[in-house]
Amino acid sequence: MNKSCNVCIYADCKTERIESIFSFLLSDILGVSFFIEESFSLFSDYNGPKLNYSTKELDGVLQFVPHGLLNENHISHQENLFDGLNDFESLSPNRQKITFSFDPFASAFYLVTRYEEYLSDSKDKFGRFPAEMSSAFQEGFLDRPIIDEWAYIIGCLLETKYVHFKVKPRNSHFLHTIDIDNAYAYMGKGWKRNIGGFLKSLIQGRFQDSIDRIKVLTDQIKDPFDTYGYLLKTCSDTSSQTIVFFLLGNYGPLDKNLPYNSSKLQKLMQGLGKVFSLGLHPSYASNQNLELLKVEYDRLKDATNS
Repeated sequence: MNKSCNVCIYADCKTERIESIFSFLLSDILGVSFFIEESFSLFSDYNGPKLNYSTKELDGVLQFVPHGLLNENHISHQENLFDGLNDFESLSPNRQKITFSFDPFASAFYLVTRYEEYLSDSKDKFGRFPAEMSSAFQEGFLDRPIIDEWAYIIGCLLETKYVHFKVKPRNSHFLHTIDIDNAYAYMGKGWKRNIGGFLKSLIQGRFQDSIDRIKVLTDQIKDPFDTYGYLLKTCSDTSSQTIVFFLLGNYGPLDKNLPYNSSKLQKLMQGLGKVFSLGLHPSYASNQNLELLKVEYDRLKDATNS
């Protein structure tokens, strides 16, 4: 195998964490090939682009001193992960400094794997990790594609140092994803739910809702959630892929779609499935129950195969 055009990474110890995050930043984001070398002498003799991910110093080589997280195989509290972040982000490609206190690889691994969520007991009322508790929020980059930015800084530094090294141009494309967790406002929900919904609207003073429900069920007006004609016209006229995710869980406080075996819902799924890809929108009830999730997935297969 000819490795001369690949980025050679020196690491004292090649771990699964190191391999996975270097693959993500270099291969997936930058589109470049790399290999990890544990022999310092072989790394030193390599003539192509290289990066030193160790505490050993080698003159003239781009070096990142490991934080230590990527050499571990367990989950524990991490400190100083983002120390030196501002200095790293303000680097000029022509800057001569070759050693950085900030370790973008360990920090990227920490963020991509949602490492901090395994260590936190903070949950909102739905059992979710609050964004305000995240490092991204606390460090002020919650609204930025920060890992891509780090990858391109590294790529820029390598391009500047090695004239024949080039980051692969990245092509973008649109992928439309649409969640249908309540296919219709009134149609297909059976007389019990419709009577209950009608009375609830009256009690709460939402008289127009009650009127609209009657008009929809007597075919006087269109169901307000029935926007599927517009969806078909808008998305099928583009070259972008569209995936429609259906909720097929049992009825519950936070899962209020039509019954999974409703002929109206299955007809809708089969109609959209002729044009778009279909996927499963897991129910809230299945969030902590893998058996329920499997049941819902089987329902999706049954509906699309019938």
